[in-house]
Formats: sequence, structure tokens, C-alpha cells
Amino acid sequence: MENKIDAIKDAIRLLGLEEKASLHQIRKNYRKLLFQWHPDRCKEDKEICNEKTRKLHQSFKLLVAYCESYQFSFDDGTLNSQFKSDAATKFWFDRFGEDPIWS
Repeated sequence: MENKIDAIKDAIRLLGLEEKASLHQIRKNYRKLLFQWHPDRCKEDKEICNEKTRKLHQSFKLLVAYCESYQFSFDDGTLNSQFKSDAATKFWFDRFGEDPIWS
């Protein structure tokens, strides 16, 4: 039996995901591939289409279950590091400059 890490890596490859992906991207890629490989639309042999659709569905379920069980950190240090970045500072400075109301 394949271990979970290998199964997740296989699912990532099958769904064409990058090393980092949002749940939105997982769903988007799944739907795109399912549309392509669904037996009602697929131009390949029906058995191949059925197998590919089954694998896509299993991969999607595995990745969603993994994402839903992931524990997020909401401690102050993590939140501050997520939101206090140079990109955020640049965003506000580009829009409002040194306006005293926004600084």
C-alpha cells in the first residue's frame, strides 16, 4: 500500500499543481481536468476515460481532506509575519504616500 506522502505527491502531479496551491486552485484544476476526461465528453476509449475520472476524483478528495485537516497557526508571531511584509508596506505607500491620515 502506498504511503500518504506518495499518494499526495501523485495527486498533486495528476491535478497539475505547483508546489504551493490554494484550495481554489485545487478545485479549479480538478474541474478543468474532469471536464476534459469525463466519459461523456472524452474522445478516448471509455475505459481510459472512466479510469482517469476515477483517479482525478480520488486525488481531489485526498487533497481536500488534507487541506481540511491542516492546522493553521493564529498566534501573534505568525499573524504579524504574514501581514507585516515589505509588499504590504509598498502597497500602502504607493497608494497613499506619506499622507498623515494613512501613516
